[in-house]
Amino acid sequence: MTPITGDQGVDLIARRGQTSVAIQCKNYTGAIGNSAVQQIFAGQKHALANFACVIGTGGFTKSAFEIASITKVALINAENICEFSSKFGFNPIVKPKCCKVNDIGTISISLNGMVAEVVGGLFRANFTKIPMGTTGYSEGFRKYLFDAISVDQKEFEIDASRIDACRLVVFSSIIALSEVTLDEQTRTILATHNYPNFEITSIIPMGGKLRLYLLWGEELLSEIQAAFGEILDAANYNNDRGDIEILHL
Repeated sequence: MTPITGDQGVDLIARRGQTSVAIQCKNYTGAIGNSAVQQIFAGQKHALANFACVIGTGGFTKSAFEIASITKVALINAENICEFSSKFGFNPIVKPKCCKVNDIGTISISLNGMVAEVVGGLFRANFTKIPMGTTGYSEGFRKYLFDAISVDQKEFEIDASRIDACRLVVFSSIIALSEVTLDEQTRTILATHNYPNFEITSIIPMGGKLRLYLLWGEELLSEIQAAFGEILDAANYNNDRGDIEILHL
């Protein structure tokens, strides 16, 4: 949010990555006129934002649409706020509904798509990269998870106790923040996973270090963070101390 005074017509600035949008909000009963469009267009320049947008109730006048078409200011009716991200080239970040608490107190975790592939890989890596003596998992749970989540699986559903669900997220976070040394063999292996931000491997020199989560790109990282957050909420895990660092990137 911008300051109450001296905002040059900008009420909010939304940012994702290198993209920023200057926003003016109008709660009108009648149509919003062209002055709002002119104000936010000027405010965009003042705020050094990439885009400008007016969001409001009551619709827009013909002259507002005319000025908007010239200035490239986006006009969004408040009831259509779900269109906001797509207006600026992004898929909306929607917190996934991936968890439910079963009657016996276990948590059912269900994921699909690229999130399932990455999270499933992290869950499986718990048992190969983290020493078993430090995790607290039972051998039976390890076998169950390996049977339930195959390599590169695009969809899975597993049941876990609250404590095992927390362990999966905690140790997955550790793995996601770990570094790999980039060489041709590693790059070839990474290329098979279709990571959205795989091009980062061409920026880092051979022999350089790469944090795993950087391969996901900002949008996929946000979806994984949301899924992990939901799992922890279902398990009543308090992360106020920031124990799980990946949630705070």
